[in-house]
Amino acid sequence: MEAKSTYSKLEENNFESKILQGTSIPKVVVFNASWLGSGQMMDEIIHDLAGLYDTKFEFFRVEADDNIDLLNMLGISDVPVIMVFKNGKVVSFESGMISDSRAREILQNAL
Repeated sequence: MEAKSTYSKLEENNFESKILQGTSIPKVVVFNASWLGSGQMMDEIIHDLAGLYDTKFEFFRVEADDNIDLLNMLGISDVPVIMVFKNGKVVSFESGMISDSRAREILQNAL
């Protein structure tokens, strides 16, 4: 049986309240573009991991094309990017397509 995923949409207008404030649960944020082939593969990896790690992390996805100002504010110039926030601070930043094993490593290191 496949685990249920909690991979939520995130936008510039709720970034601060969802990521920088709130609970102490680490937040995984994927900045991506729906038209990007490697981005679709990254979405599949993160979607699966969200199901496995849903009690340890909150997972979010930002559509890059709809949130240019947020990407600029965070210094993101290319997607996909995965960032992990802990207590409002960035603890991991990985740019480009990553493998399932690298994504798992990032999450384990953030615990």
